[in-house]
Amino acid sequence: MRVVLIVAATIMLTAADDVSSEQYSAREGLIGHGGIFKLLDWTDYELAMISSLHATASYPELMKLVKQKLVDAELHASERRRIERMLIALRPPAVFNNFLNEAEKQKIRKAHSHRDIEYILGTINKKIEQLPPTQKSEAVNYMLSHSPAMPDDVNYERRRSSMCIKRRLYI
Repeated sequence: MRVVLIVAATIMLTAADDVSSEQYSAREGLIGHGGIFKLLDWTDYELAMISSLHATASYPELMKLVKQKLVDAELHASERRRIERMLIALRPPAVFNNFLNEAEKQKIRKAHSHRDIEYILGTINKKIEQLPPTQKSEAVNYMLSHSPAMPDDVNYERRRSSMCIKRRLYI
């Protein structure tokens, strides 16, 4: 299970190093998932909410938010279909329906506001460790397959191959 923590920490710390001298903008998060969600008109509040939902592994809630945004959006039919297909591909396993309790989410939100990645990853890792083997496998597969990676990042290929190797070793 330490694989998830190691992979996620490597990715997040690399990203943190890249922006350590710059001010982070919530809009930068829109480059994830191939930038497809740039098609939707997000407010700064909504982007902060998305970031918080990612940090707390509240993926079902995140999906509801994006689906509602899609309903309200004025998009070309082809753009709408692209986003709908992405939502299907990103659908989280049931293990995330009640993954963290409200107290744990609140602590993670506080850590998130202070950019305390170690605490967030540690908490998520502990929760995954407590899951039955089948659910643990589902959670690990989902998180690893949806971990952020930037193609223009010089370490992208190294991290990508490392994730594949670690996933095979763990599962």
